[in-house]
Amino acid sequence: MKISFANTLSNICERIPDAQIDDITTALGSDKRVSPYYLTGGLAFGGTCFPKDNRAFMAFANRYGVDATLAEATDTVNESQAKHLTDTVLSIQAANGDRRVSILGLAFKANTPVIEESPAIKLIRSLLEENMDVTVYDPLAMDLTKEQFGDAIAYAPSVEICVSRSPLWVVTTGLDEFQAIDDDYVTHNPTTLIDCWRVIDPARFSKKVNYVALGRFSPWNS
Repeated sequence: MKISFANTLSNICERIPDAQIDDITTALGSDKRVSPYYLTGGLAFGGTCFPKDNRAFMAFANRYGVDATLAEATDTVNESQAKHLTDTVLSIQAANGDRRVSILGLAFKANTPVIEESPAIKLIRSLLEENMDVTVYDPLAMDLTKEQFGDAIAYAPSVEICVSRSPLWVVTTGLDEFQAIDDDYVTHNPTTLIDCWRVIDPARFSKKVNYVALGRFSPWNS
């Protein structure tokens, strides 16, 4: 519930000039009754536990005649957050007219091979439905991703090669090697970088890079 609430706040911030989700969640999380844990706006939650356990709780509650409204709303918001990322990517793609997209991060979180309920995997499925040309990289989750998509997408052996293949980058996890990305990685002018967790310092880039962060004001969502 905290994740979905933070994501709702994040989406609001994207429509308000100068609003930043991290300012809001830092203030909220300073209250000991709330705490900062699981209060970072960004992508939908995934993995083998949270989505499945939340739906199991809904079913359990319903079995005993209890309306699990909050759990149901949490699941609904989480699903809509995946669509929100797709809509953002497609809006930018429509503006630049190039159908190539590079996705950095395939697992549901950094430093794991688990792709179950991963926002990146959901994004890839949606982009393929739109006939997008997708290149991906994740140091641990490539094999499981290949089992799902086969030759429908391209698999890069490194960050550098992945981002060299398109003018639109989507960073879905906070891996250290993703945080190190800077202007030296840019081969297309202009390039748009969508930083889903705000882990990359935009000061690393020149004007040829359009930095878009989820949870911060963006004209793509206004």
